[in-house]
Amino acid sequence: MKNNIVQLAFVGIFICFWNTGVFAQEEFFKNYDNPTDGIISAYKGEFADKIDAIDKQIRDIKQDKGFTEQKSSRKDSSGFHFVYKKGDEFQIIIVINNETEIHKRVVWLFEKERMFYCEQIWTNFKTNKIVDYQKFYLEEGVLFAWFKQENQLVDNKSIEFKEMVKSLAEYSDILKKDFTN
Repeated sequence: MKNNIVQLAFVGIFICFWNTGVFAQEEFFKNYDNPTDGIISAYKGEFADKIDAIDKQIRDIKQDKGFTEQKSSRKDSSGFHFVYKKGDEFQIIIVINNETEIHKRVVWLFEKERMFYCEQIWTNFKTNKIVDYQKFYLEEGVLFAWFKQENQLVDNKSIEFKEMVKSLAEYSDILKKDFTN
């Protein structure tokens, strides 16, 4: 009985911290098993070298949190927002939204004010299963490779891909505008 009370108290404290974002901002830096790791690295298409270079850059960022300094964080009706900059340049923007059943986390990485990577992972709170996972690789701010859940590479000639190219470019500008101090 006493152990159950202690466990419930711990869970309650954890939920309080989680909901205030204490754990949420570090989530990007966690080393967790990535459902597409290995598959993307094994991708032998024309962009394999670019993808590998970006993946290496992401690993370097995750291992060296001092690479950037957190400039701001806020909580609003859409969730938590964390902005990391190097000097005045955006490096990382993390948005976390905890809806009733789905935990949504999107990370955008920038270099020289241009987005070069975006990762979206949505997890079901109850089952702890990933319900949506996507990776976007960009060069000079333009999407060149998009992987969906189940490690599916989206055809870069498809209408869906072309619409995403436009959407990411527009959203990159919106993000930078919204998070400029």
